[in-house]
Amino acid sequence: TKKANKTKVLAGGRIGYRIKVTNPSVASVRNVKVCDRPPAGLLMTRTSPKATLQSGAWCWRIKRMAPHSSTLLRVWAKVLPGASGKITNHAWVTGQNGPARQDTAASRAVHPRPAKAGGVTG
Repeated sequence: TKKANKTKVLAGGRIGYRIKVTNPSVASVRNVKVCDRPPAGLLMTRTSPKATLQSGAWCWRIKRMAPHSSTLLRVWAKVLPGASGKITNHAWVTGQNGPARQDTAASRAVHPRPAKAGGVTG
């Protein structure tokens, strides 16, 4: 599953994502690859554990997942100043002996409201 830590974020602000990879089967899964491709308007700034950049996507390798186990991956990103509207981030997972899966997390980039005219005089 993939979740964003905010449903709205200011353009120029930061957002975090959690990707939980679960092996629900009774068998181990080997050579699991998890990838996350940032959409336009989003710049990945950090991953945990460290991911590698492959063809525009940030990817992790998990050598083996035991039966009924989970692994948590995290991504932090900056919403670019010109971004606006819905930003949908996609992640997918493949394994040597497991089915491929994908999930998305969406947030809305908003711009701050302009300050009202006026102010303190005196």
